[in-house]
Amino acid sequence: MEFSDVLSNRRSIRKFKNIPVEWEKVVAVLDAGRKAPSSGNLQNWRFIVVTDKERKKLLAQICYDQSFIATAPVCIIICSNTAKVTSFYHDKGLLYAIMNCAACAENMLLEATNQGLGSCWISSFDEKEIKEKFGLHQDTDAFIVIALGYADEKPPAPAHEELYALTFLERYGNRIKDIDAVL
Repeated sequence: MEFSDVLSNRRSIRKFKNIPVEWEKVVAVLDAGRKAPSSGNLQNWRFIVVTDKERKKLLAQICYDQSFIATAPVCIIICSNTAKVTSFYHDKGLLYAIMNCAACAENMLLEATNQGLGSCWISSFDEKEIKEKFGLHQDTDAFIVIALGYADEKPPAPAHEELYALTFLERYGNRIKDIDAVL
């Protein structure tokens, strides 16, 4: 699939077919996350792959009862060795750890689309419960959950603001005339 098609076709999927995801595709998604950029190349991300039905139900509950999570064939909890980043960047460490994991997650979502899979980024959950129920170490934090599987829905493309409204040249507020004409 062309990269521009991957960008255009990615959606947040909350309805999945009851079809197992091939392990090779899961590994491809994980590998894409591993290749993300990170502050100081610290690569602080860690992954917990969840496929057990009962564990996915538990995860859905921890994610404030988002029941669709339990129906995804695969869930990936993106964790961070945050201590590794804070020891290097001190008071900016937590922010950088989160940003690194966000870049990792975006790579994973795009690769999921490339593999013909649907995915959903979830960041609403009880961090303490995930830490406890999924065995995270004291210096490790969970930042993102990804639900993964074959889509059983095709949501329409969301509206996006015009590039003109978002982009400035040299100084905030200095709009770039005709930038949207290039698209």
